[in-house]
Amino acid sequence: MNCAQRILLVILLLSFVVSVYALEGIPDHWIRFPIPDTMKTVVDGDTFKADLNANGQYAPKHESIRLLFVDTPELSESHKGQDLKFGLPAKVFLDSLLNKKPLALWINPQNKYDKHQRLLAILEVRQQNGNLLLIREGHSYFDTRFGFPHNFNDYARAEALAFNRHRGIWSTSASRQRYLKRLQSEGKTIFSTQNPLFIPELLQAGEFAPKRFEGRFVRMEGQIKKIRNFNKGVQLYVFESSGDNEISVVWFEHQREMQGSAHLAIGDQMYAEGFVQLYKQRIWQIQTYRAWKMSD
Repeated sequence: MNCAQRILLVILLLSFVVSVYALEGIPDHWIRFPIPDTMKTVVDGDTFKADLNANGQYAPKHESIRLLFVDTPELSESHKGQDLKFGLPAKVFLDSLLNKKPLALWINPQNKYDKHQRLLAILEVRQQNGNLLLIREGHSYFDTRFGFPHNFNDYARAEALAFNRHRGIWSTSASRQRYLKRLQSEGKTIFSTQNPLFIPELLQAGEFAPKRFEGRFVRMEGQIKKIRNFNKGVQLYVFESSGDNEISVVWFEHQREMQGSAHLAIGDQMYAEGFVQLYKQRIWQIQTYRAWKMSD
């Protein structure tokens, strides 16, 4: 490789980094709020306080900021367990981001606060996405329990990069297993070929052998043969299959609402991803993480 080729390669790599961690994928209706150069206090890796109105004190509410799409290790005892080994570095990393300038928050005016009245936001750090940086460095997994970012793939790639390079919470075998288990309890996993739970190939429902993938996260598409409605807004989409390997997709109402899914009908082509399980020892199902109607 000659000098010119090396320079071109470096430029391409840098453009990739900028495209992934720059502030792309934020919807047009979100509001950008510059953070004034006033006092700031980091609570943990995903929460901090800022004197946004520059009056020299923190308001009891609304001046505590909770970063979206991240969930760093807990510093105190909680139902998720305390993890000082990785929680303290996450706190230090967020503090380092907040010491840079300029800073701003991106806020969805339609969903500004969590149940604790903390501002939900994406942190802008020198025109980069601070939330993504936390995930890229392994200080957090990609948290989608309360919503999906428009640039989902950027977050998934940042998480896979940290996982593949054994950064932060992914740096030891015990921690990897612990956080993979937590993610699985939330219905997702790392989109990485180095993750034994993840099947990267796009599978076809008509050729699907569910027993082979039991307990693993798959991506599948197929035509809907039947739709069944159950209590609490649960819907079951049964795919066309070959032989006895009928597979269905379980999709809850809150998931459909969160993803803004279009109405699905018998005969539609559907994409679904999630963990494969044998329900009541007789029905093969995909516990849906994401799903949508395929374009005609």
